[in-house]
Amino acid sequence: MPSTLRPIHAQWLGLAASAIALLYPGAALANEYTPLVMAGSENGSPPDSPANHVDIPGAGSSFNGVASVRIDDGQYTYIGSAVAIDRHWVLTAGHNYDTNHDGLLDQGLSSEIIFNTGYGVTTLTPTAAYVNPQYTGFDNPYISFDLTLVYFANALPSYIPTYSLYREGLSVGDQIYFVGYGYSGYGDVSGEGGDNNLTVRPDYETRRVGSNIVDSIYSDRPGADNHVYELDFDDPSTVGMPGGSLGNDIEAMTAPGDSGGPAFVFVNGEYYVAGITTYGQSVDGIPYCAFGTLFGGMNIYAYLDWIDYTMATVPEPSQIALLMGLGTLPLLILRRRKRLH
Repeated sequence: MPSTLRPIHAQWLGLAASAIALLYPGAALANEYTPLVMAGSENGSPPDSPANHVDIPGAGSSFNGVASVRIDDGQYTYIGSAVAIDRHWVLTAGHNYDTNHDGLLDQGLSSEIIFNTGYGVTTLTPTAAYVNPQYTGFDNPYISFDLTLVYFANALPSYIPTYSLYREGLSVGDQIYFVGYGYSGYGDVSGEGGDNNLTVRPDYETRRVGSNIVDSIYSDRPGADNHVYELDFDDPSTVGMPGGSLGNDIEAMTAPGDSGGPAFVFVNGEYYVAGITTYGQSVDGIPYCAFGTLFGGMNIYAYLDWIDYTMATVPEPSQIALLMGLGTLPLLILRRRKRLH
């Protein structure tokens, strides 16, 4: 039987999920985390809609290097997001490759990274995936270190752009631009009637762009420093107030299927990867993805040592299968599966 398409989120991030209840959650619990672009209000001024946030691939797009991720565990097929940071490397969320949230790379997965550019849709099969070794599983009990580096022995096609990492670190007040392939809907109806607020289903070829302001940077475990950034989805009625909305047609948040997508900063005419989307959080019973809820991800600056080291020490392609067979490295050989429609 064909697999069932599910967003990759661990509770309700618009990105991925750990179980059916998390993939299709009902009423949100107070301060509950979930892995996850939601638009503003259809009735706001100016009005907004999911269609307004669609990024058209091609020469006019700055985001042709942002990909969707197809993960198949044999039972379900999941959708997430990712970003090319090198001709051989793509960065995404840790939980995209750890669907049971035990902190380990799931064995037996197949995976495809799908780029939609001005040259059409390019589907690539990774050689290996490396989950951050300090990742313990989504919210198990921490949110931090939720990253996976995906390796390609053959270089990405030259028409796929790559992005530099932001090595200055995010700060409170920074404006970020996040990109993903997840669900979409409206902030003033999100969560009502189960997942009915998510009026636009995800697909592997349609990406959306949103923007917001970083509200906090924090650590959630001893010995960690500024590993997580967080933002709130402000109601458009707060425009002009301190810490208020950027505007109904600008302010957005992530949703299931966006997990692993990049959070960019725009500096000196260039987009840099400053973060990776990983979670959403309900607040005081407000439904996920509604105005007043929170979302965030991994502050790339805090993970530069691991990223740089991993990319510099990857084994030769001829050695990867042997190492896998010996079980000496946390690598995953990923197999191509038939594309679902």
